Amino acid sequence: MVFSSTIFLFVFLPAFLLVAIVAARLGARVRNLNIVVFSLAFYVFGGGFYTVILIGSILFNWLWARYVLVRTRAGWALAFGITINLLPLVTFKYFGFLFALSTQYLFRPFLSLELPALDFFLPAGISFYTFHAMSYLIDVHRRETPPERSLLVFSAYMLMFPQLVAGPIVRFVEVRADLHRARMTLDGINAGIFFFGAGLAKKMLIADPIGRVVDQIYALPPDQVTNQMAWIANGGYFLQIFFDFSGYSTMAIGLGLMIGLSFPDNFQQPYRAHSITDFWRRWHMTLSRWFRDYLYIPLGGNRHGGTRTALNLWLVFLLCGLWHGAALTFVAWGAYHGMLLIIERVARDRFKLESRGLPGVMLTTLLVILGWALFRSADIAQAKSMLAKLVFLDTTGVTGFSTSYYLTPYTITLFAAGLLLAWLPVDTWSLRSRLIGRRATLAALLGVALLLASIAELAASGFNPFIYFQF
Repeated sequence: MVFSSTIFLFVFLPAFLLVAIVAARLGARVRNLNIVVFSLAFYVFGGGFYTVILIGSILFNWLWARYVLVRTRAGWALAFGITINLLPLVTFKYFGFLFALSTQYLFRPFLSLELPALDFFLPAGISFYTFHAMSYLIDVHRRETPPERSLLVFSAYMLMFPQLVAGPIVRFVEVRADLHRARMTLDGINAGIFFFGAGLAKKMLIADPIGRVVDQIYALPPDQVTNQMAWIANGGYFLQIFFDFSGYSTMAIGLGLMIGLSFPDNFQQPYRAHSITDFWRRWHMTLSRWFRDYLYIPLGGNRHGGTRTALNLWLVFLLCGLWHGAALTFVAWGAYHGMLLIIERVARDRFKLESRGLPGVMLTTLLVILGWALFRSADIAQAKSMLAKLVFLDTTGVTGFSTSYYLTPYTITLFAAGLLLAWLPVDTWSLRSRLIGRRATLAALLGVALLLASIAELAASGFNPFIYFQF
């Protein structure tokens, strides 16, 4: 079940909100029970039997923090807890990938044996709830938050369907206070309606229509893709992935506000960034902070000289790429961004060179688009072909379609609107604080209008799953 599906919009969401309004009047315990029940239903609908993995994760992490980590600060206790959390993720997401690599590079060159491919079903949201669980154990181990005494409260944290399958990555300490009190307000509901409608509009009115153009070009054989088509496809994906992913995060924030939960922002105008370093301060911010606080800093951060800092950055972004998907294209994407960050740091520290202003934004945009070609490609061969077309090293593409076939007046308008909105200086967090009283009511009316427009597009064109649902 996804937020842009008819069953969610017309059945699941209204039922949840109606019960939530009643539950909020009965206290935090009933409100949290409502979150748990509906979230389980949400996950079972899409994950079926694999929901037992999530339930097992909840029980293990609650018990381990409550009865083991609270009594010892020994490293083995935390290491064991993290290992148990990583086992399902490695098994379902990476085992087939690692088996295929070993088959290709270790066995096939020396043996004529043809081993079968191992394809596992990937439980929705496993990357996200695994990171939620690990951050909780680490924070308890560091004494940054006490272990949660209530299994119901911890279950509500782990199961919250608004951010369960595609983020933002919410730390327990960020929502602990909200989970212990039931607080639904009219302003919160109105603001939530606005953000939910705005997020759905990002997805349905911008990301999906642009995505259809991107998919058409990426589905073509490489010899039928011209340089102009490569730029249309990758410029389109530059917009598609932003509005798709930020749309989901905005909807999650809206759903949280409706029921009295405040989720952290995940995007802060990332396409206004003047450098790759600045880009990663603005893009998928909850993931960036997770890697910074739980991996980069424990590895030593920038405290042990330039070489060690470069290695730490490289390792973190290799793992960041691998987190996004079990494929060499994602590893290459992570390595690419890690390399750019290292180059920027060396240029700044040794040569006092730092990109700023409009030239910096333009260069960063170009570098990010090239990186998205790695991210979007089905395999390394397609990525190489697309990158060669983008930088005009390959000008051999021949197609039976003119550029105007893809750049219709409608798609040109979408591209222009997407660029304008992506560069618009709107701070979601400060906007939230301003939506009170009459402003919140007016925002809710705008949210309803956007919701109706999105539903009309849904009825006409159907829906595509959110890009980050596969992670």
